[in-house]
Amino acid sequence: MIGTENVKDYIPIIVVLISTLLAYFIGKNNEKNKRLAVLAEESLDEHISLMYREVIEIYTIGKSNIKKIKKFIIKYSSKNDLHKLYDNELNINFLEMSIKIRTNKISNNDLKKEFEHLAMGIETLYWDRLKVTSSELKWWIKKKINNKWYSVPLDLLFSLKDFFEYLSVLSVILTVFGIADLIANDDVMLYPKGSHGILFGFTFLILLIYIGLKTLDSVFSSSKAFTKKRFIK
Repeated sequence: MIGTENVKDYIPIIVVLISTLLAYFIGKNNEKNKRLAVLAEESLDEHISLMYREVIEIYTIGKSNIKKIKKFIIKYSSKNDLHKLYDNELNINFLEMSIKIRTNKISNNDLKKEFEHLAMGIETLYWDRLKVTSSELKWWIKKKINNKWYSVPLDLLFSLKDFFEYLSVLSVILTVFGIADLIANDDVMLYPKGSHGILFGFTFLILLIYIGLKTLDSVFSSSKAFTKKRFIK
């Protein structure tokens, strides 16, 4: 069995291993986010933008004309790439409404109500996808046109917040080892005697900085805020 004194020798390896794993999973998560952002932009460009404009025209200008609603539902429910909306609920709504229209199993009043629900779903989807694809671009443009004394510190703030989030997780893990070390109360400890207080103080400081950066981020992130406009009410 590995004794406590031997475990002490493995601490640097454990720290490196944890750091590597965290970096790996953060990197994989970033790659996943990039792929999902591409899918969001694709669905917005090819489907949702045009769909949303048609919905606004039918709902606000056409006063929910029944013929236009039926034409709209049949048109999009018949598309082979309807799945590229990447929204299960909207897909189901389109298909169910299409069946009801084709089989004459829905009244005009009920059709208007269901179309209103569908229209609100499309509007929500439009603004959510647009936020994903344009928020960072909006901030990038703002950095280019604003005073550097304003934009550079804020950009650094956003980056530091992510860094200290990672550092906070790592320091908490090391602190857990330190607490276990004190509870075990063995003659040979994982950490050098007297270092536990330093470790706990370091973790507290890191967490304090992270909380401060997170708070500032929530205050100044209005610089990256995204405005939504509701036409379907």
